Amino acid sequence: MRGLEDKKTFIAKEQENLNQAKKELEIFEEQIDEKLENLKVLKKQIKDDMALLSKKESFREQEKDAAYERKIGRLVKMYAGMKPKKAALIVDKMNLEVAQEIFLRMRESSAAEILSFVDSEKAAKISERLVFKRK
Repeated sequence: MRGLEDKKTFIAKEQENLNQAKKELEIFEEQIDEKLENLKVLKKQIKDDMALLSKKESFREQEKDAAYERKIGRLVKMYAGMKPKKAALIVDKMNLEVAQEIFLRMRESSAAEILSFVDSEKAAKISERLVFKRK
């Protein structure tokens, strides 16, 4: 009988240990669920922040592009208002990309007058760039 009593006590202790382990697992499960929920919230917040950042960057790029367009527009007006020979002297020393952007926005008649006085090699390069830019 003593052996049965010891086994019964042992089984009761093991059952108690199992119940305790089960309670701990349930607590861990709740903590994991809570952390997963927090991670979902963080993920959504990060996604929203990234979207907002993307909008801000897009807006900054638009502002930057608009400022660039205004500057180029002013240059176009300046060179179109100059005497063609004087404008051509400046264009001869100008970076090809800048010249291309100016002539791209300039009226054809003004551009033709200025280009006629530009160094022929540089005028050819500008013309080539204008053709490829418009494609």
